[in-house]
Amino acid sequence: MGVVYLQILGFSQWFMAIEISTQGAFNGLGKTSIPSAVGIIFNALRIPAASLLSTYTALKLNGIWWSISISSVFKGTILVVLFYCLVIKKYKTYGIIST
Repeated sequence: MGVVYLQILGFSQWFMAIEISTQGAFNGLGKTSIPSAVGIIFNALRIPAASLLSTYTALKLNGIWWSISISSVFKGTILVVLFYCLVIKKYKTYGIIST
């Protein structure tokens, strides 16, 4: 069971790293509420997702681990998109960042 648990969580490790890096970038800019809100929302969604995946699918206990991995993928992806839309795009508009 431990091997399966690590394989499932290994799926989302890259997204966890992206999430932590983007959260640090937001924090460095003083925009701490954005990563906090994303984290709270998707961490709270882990509970019903784990319940659904472990009860109504063949995953059973592994549904809990999949809910953690899936929420990490969403958090990492959403934070990168928000960082681009709210920070990078804004700074490009004002000519602070050039490409």
